[in-house]
Amino acid sequence: MKNGQRLLLRNGHLSERELVITGICPIQDPQPRIRHRDGGRFSSAILPLFMRRTPSVDALIPVLMNNRLLSILTFLFLITGLSELSFGQTVMGQTSVLSGSDGGNGGYLIAQNATLTNAGTLQSESFYVNTAGGNLTLSVYDATGANGGPGKLIASSAVFTPVTGWNTVPLPQVALSPGNYWLAYLPTSNALGFPATFGAGTYYAAAGQTSVPSPFPLSAAFTGSTNWSLYATLTPGGTPTATPTPTPTPTPAPTPTPTPTPGITPPPQAVAAGFTSLNFDQEPGQTWDIGYGTDGHKWNANVWWESVPTSANYVISGGIMTLTGTGNVETDLCTQFYDYSGGTYFQGGYFEAYMSTTDWSAFWLFCADRPWVWGNLVLPSNPLTWTNEIDIIETDPGAAYAKSVATTIHKNTSSDGGVADQINPNNVNTISGPVESTWHIYGVLWTQSQVTWYVDNVEICTYPTFSSTWQPVQLILTAQPGGVGGSRSNVIPPITQVQWVRVWEPAGYVNPTPTP
Repeated sequence: MKNGQRLLLRNGHLSERELVITGICPIQDPQPRIRHRDGGRFSSAILPLFMRRTPSVDALIPVLMNNRLLSILTFLFLITGLSELSFGQTVMGQTSVLSGSDGGNGGYLIAQNATLTNAGTLQSESFYVNTAGGNLTLSVYDATGANGGPGKLIASSAVFTPVTGWNTVPLPQVALSPGNYWLAYLPTSNALGFPATFGAGTYYAAAGQTSVPSPFPLSAAFTGSTNWSLYATLTPGGTPTATPTPTPTPTPAPTPTPTPTPGITPPPQAVAAGFTSLNFDQEPGQTWDIGYGTDGHKWNANVWWESVPTSANYVISGGIMTLTGTGNVETDLCTQFYDYSGGTYFQGGYFEAYMSTTDWSAFWLFCADRPWVWGNLVLPSNPLTWTNEIDIIETDPGAAYAKSVATTIHKNTSSDGGVADQINPNNVNTISGPVESTWHIYGVLWTQSQVTWYVDNVEICTYPTFSSTWQPVQLILTAQPGGVGGSRSNVIPPITQVQWVRVWEPAGYVNPTPTP
């Protein structure tokens, strides 16, 4: 008090902080804002500076007791009042709800690295969910795999139905020594959405998994750099406690949905449109069958009007295909043969790819190329002779496109045959995070009446088709210098990276055969 007035005044709140780590989830609390009336700065006389941001109650209490600043009554209050906060527990992994967004990992067993600093006994594992869907299994692996990767399975949860928010499930009580471990999650549905930070940490992912295996299928896995909100809770010490493992709350068994490939399911928007059959796909661990100017291959090096590049432009490592552009020439992978005599074509469907882009990367659908579409056989009176094109994704390294993608439908590309081209006006769209060098799921839903674009399974725009759109197309992946907006390259040479590609069609669908 000074002159009958309090010197310290409450002045609202700061942002929330993590008050303590619990066996359920991190507890967050708004920080009170305190103002000193005469401009001085408030400093607590109770806690030393180095303890004011301690993450656990068990680290805090000895300091208070040693300084004789905690009465017996207050101590008892802390013990009883915080008994629900799983006092004495420790965690390894990512306890924060991350700001990025991820999904589309149905059937993938994904393990992220974590470090345990003190010996402990496993109690539970927690995973944060933004959008619920399908079932989920959590597990822990040791680091005995090649190069310190995930190896032997240590513990696994039961299969459960996740809900939005933190999901904490019990694990078998296994004593762990300090060291490196791998925390894993296995979703059954692409609909499950969850927070992530791309470009942080290390993970291994194995496709086509329907249950948690031991050891981790490292030889069939690919690796990358992403963190998810996933952590394990342990009690201190290397001996399991006598407390029995809690029984998980039973959940109704979901009705099984048939899937064309075990562990891989269509996203909800494809299902709603009736595109539930996996017609064409390239998964991590599958061989990329590429033809270099020869027929009969699943993929073909470059569109017919470009020269055929060498295999050095297509590098596969850790289950990831990297296309590299050279000079001023694009590098493509097409589903049509180089001599345009055949290949794999599509007409409508749901198309998706998990990609990381730089400069002018593209994932697009282009007319079944026949040289006469460029000449006088493009008939102004017949829209089905015009050059149809749907750009699922095109990128640009310029600042204006840092969080934007180009999503375009063309009426008649290059105005072939004298028929003026036209595009959708809403073809540049902002997404939730950075584009360049960041992994996203890019997708498009194509029906006879409209085209709808998705990024990370979130709709970003839709537009009616043109009279020329409903024709057979080939699917193309591209890396090239520059940018769709005309910017100069900032990654030399430019690359496009692809983990997987999928095309969903109706049951019984037959791929079209183009005719002149």
